[in-house]
Amino acid sequence: MVKVVCNTSPIIALSSIDKLNLLWEMFETIIPEEVYREVLSGNDTKTRGKDELTIRIKHM
Repeated sequence: MVKVVCNTSPIIALSSIDKLNLLWEMFETIIPEEVYREVLSGNDTKTRGKDELTIRIKHM
């Protein structure tokens, strides 16, 4: 499986169409701590994916 390092853009985009799970189904996904914090502390647009990302991180 291909390893990828993910920034906030794919998280927000995939969350907006309820497909965040594709990151982990298609890739070995690495979310840097800075990206995780940015998603959690972002404005209204960037809070898309907040809940899904938090759940996914807890299950890793």
